[in-house]
Amino acid sequence: MRIVDVEIREMDYSLECDVKALQLLQDDRVLVEKDKIIYTGMVLGEVKVVQGSTLPNKAKVIRKLFAFETGEKFVRYPIETESFGFCKKNIESLKLSMKLLLIKFLPVENKLVFYYSAEERVDFRELVKILASKFHLRIEMRQINIRDECRILGGIGICGRVCCCGTVVSEMNAITSATTKIQCQSTSKYVGYCGRLLCCLSFDSLGVDEDICENENNTPGVSRKDCAGSYSEDYFYVTTPIYYANDKPHIGHAYSTVIADSAARFKRLSGYKVFFMTGTDEHGLKIEKEAEARGISPKELADSVHKKFKELFGSLNISYDRFIRTTDADHIKTVKTVFKKLFKKGDIYLSEYEGWYCTPCETFLTERLLDAGNCPQCGRPVSKVKEKSYFLKLDKYEKRLLEYIENNPGFIKPDFRRNEVISFIREGLKDLSISRTSFKCGISVPGNDKHVIYVWFDALLNYLTGLGYEDFLNGKNPDFDKFFRTANHIVGKDIVKFHGVYWPIMLFALDINLPKTILAHGWWLTGGKKMSKSLGNAIDPDSLIDKFGADAVRFYLLNEITLGLDGDFNMDNFILRYNSGLANDLGNLVSRVIAMLKKYTGGKVPGSDADIDDGIVKKVSDILTGLNDRYDNYDFVKIINDTFKFINTVNKYVNDGTPWKLNVAVEEDKKKLFRILRTSLISIYCISYLIYPFMPVTSKKINAILNTEPFDLFKSPLTPDDLVKNCRQRFKEGHKISDSADILFPRIK
Repeated sequence: MRIVDVEIREMDYSLECDVKALQLLQDDRVLVEKDKIIYTGMVLGEVKVVQGSTLPNKAKVIRKLFAFETGEKFVRYPIETESFGFCKKNIESLKLSMKLLLIKFLPVENKLVFYYSAEERVDFRELVKILASKFHLRIEMRQINIRDECRILGGIGICGRVCCCGTVVSEMNAITSATTKIQCQSTSKYVGYCGRLLCCLSFDSLGVDEDICENENNTPGVSRKDCAGSYSEDYFYVTTPIYYANDKPHIGHAYSTVIADSAARFKRLSGYKVFFMTGTDEHGLKIEKEAEARGISPKELADSVHKKFKELFGSLNISYDRFIRTTDADHIKTVKTVFKKLFKKGDIYLSEYEGWYCTPCETFLTERLLDAGNCPQCGRPVSKVKEKSYFLKLDKYEKRLLEYIENNPGFIKPDFRRNEVISFIREGLKDLSISRTSFKCGISVPGNDKHVIYVWFDALLNYLTGLGYEDFLNGKNPDFDKFFRTANHIVGKDIVKFHGVYWPIMLFALDINLPKTILAHGWWLTGGKKMSKSLGNAIDPDSLIDKFGADAVRFYLLNEITLGLDGDFNMDNFILRYNSGLANDLGNLVSRVIAMLKKYTGGKVPGSDADIDDGIVKKVSDILTGLNDRYDNYDFVKIINDTFKFINTVNKYVNDGTPWKLNVAVEEDKKKLFRILRTSLISIYCISYLIYPFMPVTSKKINAILNTEPFDLFKSPLTPDDLVKNCRQRFKEGHKISDSADILFPRIK
């Protein structure tokens, strides 16, 4: 057999491939097929002849790539992007239970290969006809398993690194739960992005001493928590940006805050000690100018706008622990304490600044960053400033910061934002001007009232103020470090530089551990343009909430775009999502099951613990298994898609069981009827758990219908691992549901 090593372009490893009779040379570009998936790659060495007829990995080279398929870089054909959107739209219109993952165009074969995953067999014949008619190419559909799906889509594992299946693991070896026994952890701790046990368990013992881990009885001095690693796993600190108090909030502000709120709700319910903070930034030239234009003081403007943000967050049911204002007395004290501390240390010094400044973005810019003389971020004109200024040393910490970001892939997400920050640092950091003398709306420099502290230096320190930094310095806040090392900063992509460069350097200078993650999401656009006051294209979230309800808005924001990418707000699409997902699927399931329960049992739960369909239980258990990781990666699209896939599964289960045709006078029919009703009822309770973080009001309404305690009132944790067990105990035979049941989501006409 003739084999050769091929470096796979889409992954970070090489494969031994069967080349059959092909004549290949080093550096040849080739097509490789493995596990039904076609990859592109480059030959690394000479062809070798070995014994045997097949390779264990079953990888084979299909053919060499032609020159027009490669060039200097591998080609991504426009038709692959075009056909993906077209195919996805038709999958939805045909209501096919399949997930489109990847499309490969093979020009020589005149073929489009569509990769998808599905839980059941899919009849895609009509879809193939539509695709063939549209693109006039051969169409091939290839179904792949969940692990290969994860390999294609990628993701960040619990270790903070890119998933092993997409980098170092070329073979999907079998892994059993026995592998995790030496870890002193439940199996769920070692479940990956795909919902299966971690690939790395096959070669990584995680460095845990087996003798220590045998401490099942929690001997004094050695706890099971110690075996698991850092104590900080019990803590969770999540923040939004603090929003400029110069105008009323729009849908983009709601988006950041709903992301953080959903994560905080899930962590609280799972037993974490959570601190969730949001707020308003009430200093800076932009606010001073806006206040002047309105004929009021900056404080009056800030008070007015701050109230609008709090009202919006109340309407959205945001469960923040603190709403901070940069005009709060404790924050002003923290900023001055930090300034004095760094000035004394020599990391802040007085000099002269001459350069460009963008007032709307509150950003200092160098000549090389300007875009045709304008701000590269907002496109507005910049002004030349020259004045005495205090500077924060950046170059002193440049190398340390670069090494930290490169060695901690999970620190800035997603990866392409992390790469942007790395590129910015590699261009060289110049010390940052952190004071101004041209306006007064801000915190004065200690000992020099002529200078006002730069708005971003001031604003970033809110993350310390909210946790009680002053008490921490005085030895009165033992939880400060435990919370801060778990910090998840949710920010927009336009401020990732401030959080990924300036903020870590400030923390290095203060000798404080860096936050766990900086998560940069994309923008909500309208008509392909960023929402802004000047363009007048901002979407008012209050009007959406008034018309559709807060949960519908939260659902749409989290489900419509993959975190990190931009999304275009479209009202027609909003209504389509509302009617199909919320009214038809979720609302219809709850109303029909409750109606049948009242009709056949008088609203009492029938059957016993054993009378539950194991197939349905397994499907929800599969979702719950990977739920912790989904939330750690803020993969709301996957969370919501899995939840609504399960809702459709339960709807199908009820339809296929045809309970309305069963004769309760016949014992076998009665048993089947009660089994369907009990299984459906428990499934609805599981659904109320799954939607609680992102649709808390709907979850509470379902709890009221089922006559159960709402999740936000739980006094003890309810983890995904415990949910099914909790259901069996909660819905004992004879449990009476509520007599009234409101329609959850009236259909929009």
